Amino acid sequence: MQIKRVASVKDALSQYMMMIATVLVIIFFTIATGGKLLYPQNVNNLIAQNAYVFVIAAGMLLCILTGGNIDLSVGSIVCLVGAIGATMMVKQSLPIWLAIVVMLLAGLAIGVLQGYLIAYIKVPPFICTLAGMLMWRGLSNVVLEGLTISPMPESFLNLFNSYVPDLIPQTAGLNETAVLIGIFLSVSLIIYKFREREQRSKKGYENVSLTKELVTDIILVALILFFMIELAQYKGIPVIIAYCEAKRPDLRSKTVAFRF
Repeated sequence: MQIKRVASVKDALSQYMMMIATVLVIIFFTIATGGKLLYPQNVNNLIAQNAYVFVIAAGMLLCILTGGNIDLSVGSIVCLVGAIGATMMVKQSLPIWLAIVVMLLAGLAIGVLQGYLIAYIKVPPFICTLAGMLMWRGLSNVVLEGLTISPMPESFLNLFNSYVPDLIPQTAGLNETAVLIGIFLSVSLIIYKFREREQRSKKGYENVSLTKELVTDIILVALILFFMIELAQYKGIPVIIAYCEAKRPDLRSKTVAFRF
């Protein structure tokens, strides 16, 4: 019994090590900053400043899941695509929608090129993306001519720096819409987890213990509600989160890893 308990603790630590490390880092900097790290305004600013990381992470996740590899060139590709878009919108005064289409096509073309080299020419992914990292970064410097392009059009910035509007503004200083979305997500999570548990039982699959399931669900619900209340106390939910969440159903239903 004691050996099984030790093995269970080791499995839990192995499975949730990154989450535990993240929580410890947050606790450390919360104490070091006197609680300023978790101020609602700071949480919102961190999301806005790192929005591009969420988008890159979504693509990198698929890269890691499907082949066990990592793309070293994503940062340089983002730099090049952003340089092309900024040049079109600021220097050439072209329509924003046209710049966005060109940026998407440029990123797609680079992905197809590197994917072809890896899948058909059999260039190792590490070598291919390492070369891409250097090449695309150099091309971005050529496009930018070594200078910073600013200011970006306000209408373009509002696409990603704005917030989901509060549909029921009843309380000053609190975005009720964000709170209700947090409650909805929490209830949906609980229903989904228990429906999944029921379906696994019907198919004869083994389930984790009910106690472990409840503890995990309570922690997840607490994190969701805490996070959404933090956002609600400032301006609400940044639209970049809505954009990322909109892609989750596709990932969940159209990829093997998310289905199973």
